[in-house]
Amino acid sequence: LSYCDVKNAQTGVKAEPGSGIINILNVNLTNCSQTGIALLGLQGDGPLTPPPPTIYNCNITGSSTGISVANYNEILVTGNHLTNGGISILSVTSAFIQANIIDGGSVPPFAGIFMDNSGGYIRCNFVNNCLNGIRLANSSPDVGSNYLEHNLYHGVYIGSGSIPNMIGRLISGPPYTWYGASGFNRIIENGMGEVIGEPSDNDGSEIYFSSSSALLGEEKRPGCN
Repeated sequence: LSYCDVKNAQTGVKAEPGSGIINILNVNLTNCSQTGIALLGLQGDGPLTPPPPTIYNCNITGSSTGISVANYNEILVTGNHLTNGGISILSVTSAFIQANIIDGGSVPPFAGIFMDNSGGYIRCNFVNNCLNGIRLANSSPDVGSNYLEHNLYHGVYIGSGSIPNMIGRLISGPPYTWYGASGFNRIIENGMGEVIGEPSDNDGSEIYFSSSSALLGEEKRPGCN
């Protein structure tokens, strides 16, 4: 599905379990009230070898959740621009979330990028004006070269059972000549917002730990975020 305009639906694009490999490229989704793109696979759906299902260069505006993906082996979500809705990843073995721009806008989503019971990497994303920039639950991805700024509660919320890798490691390739495969995140000016009914964890911290941990540095490679 490519070069389409989808407007004023409840869900803009929806894939049911068993749909196989799906590529959604260069699609504009506007005011799809519930979800812009929803991909629901069977448990472990999709190949373990390339190409994975791909969501690339889409503009999604005015959805409660911009992109929702569940129950895949692999998924590639890259180069998308989301306003008023974030990215939700549930039970995906290898989720590759890269070079997306997420702006919570006037109605901040729960998290810019939410990952639950999943792995993979979160790299080179720009996230601002959400409740949390990145929120993890039982997930330990590589987190590198993200810009997490002006989110209301935290830049990164590391939930129970999560140990993300944020130790500095540089690699070469797109979207930049050199970038951090892990580490080198810019996490500033988060935790300054006030919302009615705010949770007790809104303590102003840039990184919040809830029964969790993170890899932030080691003897030969100290912390670099």
